[in-house]
Order: sequence, then C-alpha cells, then structure tokens
Amino acid sequence: MNLNSGCSIISQPVAEPISTNIVELIPTETPTATPTVTIPTPSEAESKAIALNLLENNGDCRLPCIWGLTPGITTTVERQSILASYGKFSEPDFSMSGGDVSENSGGFGIGITEDDVRVSMGLSYYETDHLIEILSLVTTPQRDQKYVYGDSNYSDLIEYYTLQQLLSNYGMPSDVLVIALPYDIFSKADYEPFSIVVIYSDLGIMAEYISPTQWIGEMVELTTPDLWVGEIARGCPSQSRLTLRTWDVKKNIPIKKIASIAAGEGINENAYDYFFPIQEAASMSINDFYEKFKEPNNNLCLDLPSSLWTP
Repeated sequence: MNLNSGCSIISQPVAEPISTNIVELIPTETPTATPTVTIPTPSEAESKAIALNLLENNGDCRLPCIWGLTPGITTTVERQSILASYGKFSEPDFSMSGGDVSENSGGFGIGITEDDVRVSMGLSYYETDHLIEILSLVTTPQRDQKYVYGDSNYSDLIEYYTLQQLLSNYGMPSDVLVIALPYDIFSKADYEPFSIVVIYSDLGIMAEYISPTQWIGEMVELTTPDLWVGEIARGCPSQSRLTLRTWDVKKNIPIKKIASIAAGEGINENAYDYFFPIQEAASMSINDFYEKFKEPNNNLCLDLPSSLWTP
C-alpha cells in the first residue's frame, strides 16, 4: 500500500460610568458568548489520507505525541476536536473508527487487511483533570485471529515505530529490559514470548517489541512436564509486534503503572520484576545495544542465556 497521503472572541468594551446633574447611569456589561467551534466532517477520501499519514508520519508529531495527541499538553476539548477532525470510514480491507468524544478514557483505531493479514492499530488515551496523562498504541497483526510475526506488510505499516527507527529518531534510551520465558505465567499466550522493552524515561516513551522465542542449542526438559528450552533464547525485533506507551513526565508516574497500561503477553505490573536490564542479561551496555540495533533495515536478533529464567 502506498503511504501518501475559529473563531475568535472580541471583548466588548465596558462603558465608564457617566455622571450628569440629573442621574448617574450604571453601565451594564455585555455577556461574552462561549465560542462554538464547528469541525468540518472530512470526506471518506480525506479520512483515508489522514489515516495513512497517521501511520506513515505519526501524524506529523514526535513522541511522546501519538497521532496528534500529547500527554501533559492535549486537553479533553482539544482531543475531542482532533479525533473528530479525522473522520471515519469502513471498508472490508480498510477502516478507521470515529473520533471518541467521551471523557477520561477512550480509543481510536485503524485497521488494514492485506494478504489475509489484518493489522489493527488501536490508540487509547487516559485523562486526569481534563488533560491526557497516558497514551497507548497497540498493534496486532493477525491471520485467523492468531498473531502473525515477520509479515512485511505489517512492518511497512509501522515502520515509524520499528526499533531501528525509534533508536535513530530518539537516540540512546535510558533503559532496555528483556525477558524470555519458556512459558507465560501471567497470561495464556499460545507461544513463548521474547520481549524487548526500550524506555526513554526523560521523554516519557516505552516501546515493547514482542516476538516468539527461538530456542538455540541443546534442548533440556524442565521440571514442568513437556516444557523444553534450549541453552540460548533468541528474539528478533524485526519479527515482532509493537505496543507503545507514552506519558506525561511531569507527573512522575511509577514505571510499573506505565507497564500495566495495555498489558498483554509481555511487560505488565506483575511481570515487571522478572525482566532483566540488558546490561545484566546480555553483558551488553545500553550504548552497545543502541549502536547495534539503530542501523536501518537490520534483521539482527538478540541472544540471551535461558538460565536467567529457568532452574
């Protein structure tokens, strides 16, 4: 798929009291009308162009802004106007939900189907005191309601958010966390997830890349029957799916709370303590990780000793 794409208030002057020899006139203030902003409804063709621009360029804004919404800056009223201006359309292979005008929390989504793979991208917002506090963008490539990994159409659609683009655009992260479990003790995934979590604590960005674990080397049976692991756990960001969370850094929100937003098979509040910093898990500094994985179009994988998480 080719990814191309007021009113003002004039305050009335208040008259000064006028005194005469007969009577003193008391001025009356003219009430100020609340402005009404009319948002034009875009055509279906315009909405399609908007949807593609949101995917290609993140809506022409930099993280922690996602699709025109910025934690700590975008108010409820502004969010309602922004999402309403995107419009909506629905076709079997391409759709965009309408702008949600509810308060406190809600969502907005885009879905595209190519080669029997349905890529759904849902943006959820969480507000406090009429201001966006946290955003989450969950992406799910699926075929027959099962996750698909390594699909080229999906990679093209989320190119702006891939690991190499994230590192290239935003520099060296503050933290990189990893996990590879032979089974998922916190959810019912039908595969063994390998998760790489990249955090920019000063910007309010957490990007998680989840791929199926590949076991390398001699396989060993665990104490749990029918569970086998190799000596090495391998995860490949180029074959992963993405969950992106951004937040208002002025709020000093606990990182575990951020991890709990849009939680699934990877990082969440309960699983957080099972993650290892990249420095401990791979004997690799954050700078080494950054330099290695920021290169464009790389298909590099990360190898970790499975003994970190197994008896």
